[in-house]
Amino acid sequence: MLYQIKGKFQKISLSLLGKNFSANQATFWGWFFSFAYAFSVYYGFLAETSFLLLLTPVWALLRMMMNAMDGWLARKQGTASAAGEIWNEASDVLGDMICYGVYLFVFPGSFLSLSVFLLSIWMAEFFGVMGKSLPGGERRQESLGGAKPERMILLTGMAVALYFRPEFVLVLNSVFWVLSGLTLATAFRRIYESVQAARGKAYVSFTKYGE
Repeated sequence: MLYQIKGKFQKISLSLLGKNFSANQATFWGWFFSFAYAFSVYYGFLAETSFLLLLTPVWALLRMMMNAMDGWLARKQGTASAAGEIWNEASDVLGDMICYGVYLFVFPGSFLSLSVFLLSIWMAEFFGVMGKSLPGGERRQESLGGAKPERMILLTGMAVALYFRPEFVLVLNSVFWVLSGLTLATAFRRIYESVQAARGKAYVSFTKYGE
């Protein structure tokens, strides 16, 4: 599971970027690299600019660096806030929508499989965050092959493969279905872990309206 090496990855990233790098800068550049990734995929499907697909690993690595650092830097530098945490979680999911949603425009035949994949991403991240609101609260990051870094690595590998073997576009649907299955499995794993963490602890449900 790639999240197990997240701490080392954060420290390496900070050593490369410098101690003055801030959480807000990480968030901004995370968005920038998400759009750069989508740009490379979109124009990489054109014969005359297909070389852009070879840049996707660069944008993927830089985006993962930024995503790994923003929340960590906020806590480390004492700038963490409720609004910042919401923005951090939203940025991660919306960044995925940008990176992978672009396939809807370059390969319309993947509409159903990609739509299910994007929905499964929302589910996995929602149930991960929901773990914090339950007894034993913790942001769940367990994975069964469908966590954020794993999705990024698998689809970036596919983008590079498409440069060398354009006919691989014919298996894109299958790739999205497999990723959907892995991401949904990850979502249910996080539900299970949240329930296990809450077992035996007092639980109070509250709603502002009604009973």
